[in-house]
Amino acid sequence: MNRDLLTDIVTTTNGLGVDYLKITGTEDTTSIESVHGDNRFILKATALTADPTIVDCTFGLTNLSKLSGILSTLRQYDQDQIELELIRSADSNTPFEFQFNAGDDNMNYRLAAEKTLQKQPIFKGMPPCEIVLEGLNKDSITKFAAHASYLGEKLFVAKTDKKGNLIFRIGEDSSSERANVIFARGVGKISDLQFSIGEFLSVMKVAPLETTTLSISDKGIAMFEFNTDYTNYRFIFPTVA
Repeated sequence: MNRDLLTDIVTTTNGLGVDYLKITGTEDTTSIESVHGDNRFILKATALTADPTIVDCTFGLTNLSKLSGILSTLRQYDQDQIELELIRSADSNTPFEFQFNAGDDNMNYRLAAEKTLQKQPIFKGMPPCEIVLEGLNKDSITKFAAHASYLGEKLFVAKTDKKGNLIFRIGEDSSSERANVIFARGVGKISDLQFSIGEFLSVMKVAPLETTTLSISDKGIAMFEFNTDYTNYRFIFPTVA
């Protein structure tokens, strides 16, 4: 597998609450899928250029923190001497493990078999969206995170006012402690939709803010979409009851 692509995938997703990544390679596409451990979001990602080394392969990446550790440690080696080899099972020719060769040293990382992975939900695309933000404001995110920190709430409500401002409300209207943060001004109108604070903030932390799109549909779905140098990522958030 292409090491730069692998590093990009692991760097972007590790720490977001996903227990595994399902990698599927064909001649035309390399896809990456997962579901948050508590079903807070669905991940659908695609390499910008299909990886020719994993055609007709499906396997899983688990223990992402250990894989992240391997990739981080490899920075200490001469980059020109590092090779990533996909080792296949001798009996079935299915992907078995990665071997990282770095000069005289090597590291191995066991892959998960396709049959052990959770069945992935089908995502047919976003419904019509009442709000589409092209680029995210760092100051708004910082204020939202600060209010979320001292209030200690796990959920927030995305809503709009009469002026079409997108407001993130933390805490119930009847609560003695609550906050309303204007996240974007004059962007549209939606009903009150409830999402998870921690996972929203985690995705915004790894996203390139200026080129990230946040789409919100009154059907009860929000999606972050952005590109890195190697991958197109879509994080789809259903509303939380």
